Amino acid sequence: MKINLETIWNSIGFKPTEKQKSAIFHVSGPLFLPAGPGSGKTRVLLWRVVNLIVNEGVDPGRIFLSTFTEKAAKQLREGLQSNLAIVSATTNINYDVSQLYVGTVHSLCKKIIMDKRLNRSTLSKTNIEVMEQLEQFLFLKDFSNWSNLSAASGKGADFAKFVNMFTTGKNSSSKTTAALKLAELFNKISEENIDYRLALQSCESEDDKAILNAYAKYLESLNVSGPVPKADLSILQSKAYLHVSNSPDLLKAFDFVIVDEYQDTNSIQERLFFLLASNSKN
Repeated sequence: MKINLETIWNSIGFKPTEKQKSAIFHVSGPLFLPAGPGSGKTRVLLWRVVNLIVNEGVDPGRIFLSTFTEKAAKQLREGLQSNLAIVSATTNINYDVSQLYVGTVHSLCKKIIMDKRLNRSTLSKTNIEVMEQLEQFLFLKDFSNWSNLSAASGKGADFAKFVNMFTTGKNSSSKTTAALKLAELFNKISEENIDYRLALQSCESEDDKAILNAYAKYLESLNVSGPVPKADLSILQSKAYLHVSNSPDLLKAFDFVIVDEYQDTNSIQERLFFLLASNSKN
């Protein structure tokens, strides 16, 4: 049973523009919405999801709804539940969205890797310890880890000074600054999905080789192949991308990939989103 959403909007004082209505009722094919703060983009996005579930019969479990921050993810969940409750009051139908993929990019990457419903990979049978930015910084600055990275780079006791010069051009021996800058470098390597082995074979700069060797030791230190592998936020995205690439089930898991606050400067995120949408084109 299809319902007239505009009647519901009138009852709650929501007055979308014609372009917003067009976005809400868009079903098939790609859709790109440039929108600034306060333009109602999140409200439009939520009502589009409601229309897909209520009027188009889309299984909520086949919708991937991603945003940038935990706060925004919470707003999406609560907003969707609120809107569907309004619709339920008219239809007397309860809409179960417990299987809908909604959250931050990073939380959804972890869910993709571990979701036993979608794949039978060995990755889905174990947990992943995800490091937030502060945890990554502390991990890098840890004495034993830092010593291992220093040794792997070939710079020894001058490693902090080398990292600071390499990243900022300043002759500083601050380990705190170096750990922060090293995290940024490592994240960029992961986000660009660079194979450090191939890069080591082709690069001629000794400084570049030092960074890549330190990155290789960093991956080893994370114990990425261990019983409970660690991953920073950037590696988590790369692992999810590779996981989806190698899983036919996941390539067909979603009929709609909807992204709020799309980060077009993050290469691995972009590749992941388009990969997830490669089957449906939605």
